[in-house]
Amino acid sequence: MLKNKKKFKSISMLLSAFIIAAPMVPTIASAKGISGTPVKSISISSVQKFAPSDNAIKFTQKMFDSGLIKEFSVDTKGNLVLNNTYDNLKSKYNLDSSSIQILKSMIANGQKGKVSTSTIFDTSAISVSNGNVKFTNSDVNAFLFAAAEIGPSAVFAALDAMATVTGGPVATIVVSVLAVIGLPSLKSLTYSIIQAEANNQGVYIGVSWNGVFPNIVSGTW
Repeated sequence: MLKNKKKFKSISMLLSAFIIAAPMVPTIASAKGISGTPVKSISISSVQKFAPSDNAIKFTQKMFDSGLIKEFSVDTKGNLVLNNTYDNLKSKYNLDSSSIQILKSMIANGQKGKVSTSTIFDTSAISVSNGNVKFTNSDVNAFLFAAAEIGPSAVFAALDAMATVTGGPVATIVVSVLAVIGLPSLKSLTYSIIQAEANNQGVYIGVSWNGVFPNIVSGTW
């Protein structure tokens, strides 16, 4: 009972913060491309489930338990960055060389504009234009809501860590979404995570192309 009270107190506080900042948070429904054409909605049946590997779960949990997750931020260009040097992080959080390499890969993956509009992501021949990925309510409970409580940059880092360590075609779509995502979209995704936690739902993310312009789509399921 106490755990539930704390959970819904956190949700209420986060919802209050989003209501206050509402004018700054664009909704997917109101998102428009350069021509003024509404962004296409997606069919939930086309959304693929993302299943983080055991190693991804362990690494992501370590980021939260140690406080490393708070070392991430998003710069003015929408890139994921670290607020400390790798040497300092290694010493501060007792990281091994493998963990440092994962962090470097995460930062490389989190560079905005890295994905070409013509890129096709192999193995299952799924392009980022129709590739959308869903996270279960278990994922929301385990990682994403905790990240949402910290802020959008922590959500970015949590998704990036799970995709980087897991790998595979579905993880590639997650990384691709992160490569085109901007701060307003991160705020919208964070809001979806808060709703998912309150309603015992999962969340989905993806990219919808309006010509050559990418738009992030996200929501609950």
